[in-house]
Amino acid sequence: SFRNSSFSRDEDGKGMTQGDFYFAALVQLAKERRFPDTMLRMACKTASGHAYAARFTDTPGYFLDLSFSRSFDLSRRMQMRPFAMLGFYSWQTYNEGTPQNDALLYGAGTEVNNEHWQFSGIISGYSGYMNLRDRPVVATLEARHDWPFTAARVTWLHGMRDWDYQTFRLSFIWKFNGL
Repeated sequence: SFRNSSFSRDEDGKGMTQGDFYFAALVQLAKERRFPDTMLRMACKTASGHAYAARFTDTPGYFLDLSFSRSFDLSRRMQMRPFAMLGFYSWQTYNEGTPQNDALLYGAGTEVNNEHWQFSGIISGYSGYMNLRDRPVVATLEARHDWPFTAARVTWLHGMRDWDYQTFRLSFIWKFNGL
């Protein structure tokens, strides 16, 4: 179970806790030019949860990455958008000899969409240097259907290396015209 793999000291597993808090700045560097659309992301994450029970993550970290994408028309109503991301991820460890782990952050995939449907497939992960389950790779498949004011999405995440979990997610989305 997740409780056992995260070395939780709270044996009953009852109660609730909040997840990690992420905050980021996204900077569009190139859009709709001959060069692929390019975005710079600078993000930080906090440690969360109670120290006695399992946390989502135990330490803070930050990451910087560049993502690239380009849209291609497959037909009059259908587009394909391949994309890739490359960056740097760093997080604090509890090891006195190496108080920080750094990793190459990467991902690639493609998205196909039309007026109402969107399908995507992504392979992503990071590769740390400590080799202590710090090289996870995850495959993500997603399908989304849009209506005028709502949408539904089905997502499946499959851990391929250093991530022993599979996640199935069903989302219902309400769209707002801005606040």
